[in-house]
Amino acid sequence: GAAISTAAHLAIGAAPGDETANEWLATTADTVQRAAPTAALELVDRALELADGDVASTRARQRARLDLLIQLGRLDEAVTLARALLELLGSELDAHERAALIGRAAGLLVLQRQADEGLSLLETGVEGIEDEGARARLIAQRAMVKVTVSDYAGAATDAEEAVAGTEVS
Repeated sequence: GAAISTAAHLAIGAAPGDETANEWLATTADTVQRAAPTAALELVDRALELADGDVASTRARQRARLDLLIQLGRLDEAVTLARALLELLGSELDAHERAALIGRAAGLLVLQRQADEGLSLLETGVEGIEDEGARARLIAQRAMVKVTVSDYAGAATDAEEAVAGTEVS
């Protein structure tokens, strides 16, 4: 509609570092994402081009991009982006943000019938997170993935460990 058209015109004339254009593109993408996810992805991609090294803006746009890729069913790209974000931002993310991103990537792998790889990602994630609440979240997700690979005993053990971890935090 009109919002997409206006954003497209704004994007054409904007230069890297133009915070106003960047925010407008991101806001428009957020507004139209349900009705026009492909257009929203294009707007987010343009906002990323304009971010020009702004870490906070880039991080927010990359998360929006991840959501849109998932919404569009572009799971290979979503997994690649989630892994890249973990590698690039891993140390900058707090434990809960990191756990959420690991969980999303693992969930995407399970959806792609790569449960073993998702399980491996969760196991590595659990080892690298000290916050008990964030660890418990990953352990609970790991338990669910173990059910998908028919490791019921492992799932039960993880479920117990996850509950114990939430009682501590």
